[in-house]
Amino acid sequence: MKGQTYRAGIAGLGMIGGADQVSAEAIGQSVDGMDGTHFAALAGHERVDVVAGSSRDAGRRERFAARSGAAVHEQLQEMLDRERLDILSIATYAPAHEEAALAAVAAGVKVVYCEKPIAQTVAAGRRIAGACKRAGALLVVNHQRRFAPGYRRLAAHVAAGGLGSLTSAYVRWGSGRLGNVGTHTIDALRMVIGREVEAVSGLLDLAGREDCRGPEFRDPGGWGMLRMAGGTIALLDAPDYGAAPMRFLLNGTEAQATIAPDAVTVDYADGRSDSWPIGEGGLSSMDRAVGEIVAWLDGDGGEVAGSGDDAARTLEVIAALHASHERGSAWVDLPLPARISIARFARDSARPCTAVTRSRWWPSSPRGSPSAPASTPSASSPHRCATPSGGVRPRSTCRSRWRWCPAWWRPSPDAPWTAGARVR
Repeated sequence: MKGQTYRAGIAGLGMIGGADQVSAEAIGQSVDGMDGTHFAALAGHERVDVVAGSSRDAGRRERFAARSGAAVHEQLQEMLDRERLDILSIATYAPAHEEAALAAVAAGVKVVYCEKPIAQTVAAGRRIAGACKRAGALLVVNHQRRFAPGYRRLAAHVAAGGLGSLTSAYVRWGSGRLGNVGTHTIDALRMVIGREVEAVSGLLDLAGREDCRGPEFRDPGGWGMLRMAGGTIALLDAPDYGAAPMRFLLNGTEAQATIAPDAVTVDYADGRSDSWPIGEGGLSSMDRAVGEIVAWLDGDGGEVAGSGDDAARTLEVIAALHASHERGSAWVDLPLPARISIARFARDSARPCTAVTRSRWWPSSPRGSPSAPASTPSASSPHRCATPSGGVRPRSTCRSRWRWCPAWWRPSPDAPWTAGARVR
């Protein structure tokens, strides 16, 4: 309703949710260096009142109460029951997103503003998107670049043929973490190119860089090739250890576009050049997202960027990179079959599988494609494969000659979709 002040709550009061500098310092970051936080964006809008926050961490609750003056709760459900929220920001770790989103729509929350990645599995992301649609609630996932004016201008320029016919793209970042950082860059690539990913070939970086959040987290970087609709090829370069700044290169038949952290530059084949900033007006991308959310609540806004369906498709690309790595970097077509999309891709060095179904080891032909089936490993030894002489050896030692093509397994219930990782 126009003129109404909307009530907002935040689940997860750490760095990105509650603008908590103590949490930021614990992982070597700074709140001031971010493109907004949920608290700052919501509290900064004149027609949004941040009335409550929830966190299981007592220190975060205490600091958020002092910073915001809002009520604090230990449990999300308690906050939902007491506060009559219009907007819920979900800034917890990814494994908790689904439970929080479903609880929010059940409580009648009109807008769910969820952190990225949307969930820990593609299936969970789809369930979140579906539940919000059925409830008539708006789901916005915090892929900030979708709200950045510079990215939007480039996307419109590409769609209008400003680069000519797209031939290829290259995306680079130096911090690895396909789940947490790659979700931003892959989503932005899909946005500016305006085409869906049709197939993926990936290789994970198993250098084992320690995650800034602690030893219980593992979110490897890696390299990938994405085949997009229309034949455009995109290359991903994201090693665990790298010092190169983030860059996007979009190559067309008439121009090349470069996206740096602060600006977009377009160099044309005839020697002309154009450039514009990523942001403008002193607003963060999250400020802009909240503005669009309020317009939607007023009934004035159309479709809001950062949809749940888009976020689930981005997560599907990341899952496919993991799946491809497990298949010796073989191409994996999208959309993923349901039996893959509900799987959590864990390496044999992570948690053990509880069952193996239709698992076969196939020897690779000289051209690298599967040729003839070998023996099927038993459920009692799912991490071994047959050798040409009939023996068995650990799967990791025979990857160079034998491809796992495919082996669908059911991991233990708490096994994550990344290589032993929990992602935020």
